[in-house]
Amino acid sequence: LATYDVGLTTASANAITDIELIDFYYSLDKNYRDDAVWVVSDEFEKALRKLKDTTGNYLWQPALTAGAQATLLGKPIYVSGYMDGLASGKVPAIFGNLRYYNIADRGSMSLQRLNELYAGNGQVGFRARARVDGVLTINDAIKCLKCA
Repeated sequence: LATYDVGLTTASANAITDIELIDFYYSLDKNYRDDAVWVVSDEFEKALRKLKDTTGNYLWQPALTAGAQATLLGKPIYVSGYMDGLASGKVPAIFGNLRYYNIADRGSMSLQRLNELYAGNGQVGFRARARVDGVLTINDAIKCLKCA
């Protein structure tokens, strides 16, 4: 996360305001906003769900139909266990167009058949191992939100 441009640093180490959220949204260039998504921590989503606009409507909108994606400011929001919580110097959220994040194989995949391990149950197990790597190809396509 340290390689992404910081779109906004919050005033508080453990909270975000509705104004900061909107400023963070617009920190991403308009060219990348159309297909942008939010990736946030569980703790950050909890804080977001409490935010309201000036008319009293919640900014975070649950999906209207089963299986549909929840949205924040009209963009899909995904919760990741790999994102930081709300704490000083941490990055609890990113916003951007993930189409510019490429994931590629870093070698060949290995496959191992495990006959003995499951033989007592009349089963055969398999273990696969693959190395992958990822890189953001256009640095402006993703912004991170950093806590004060």
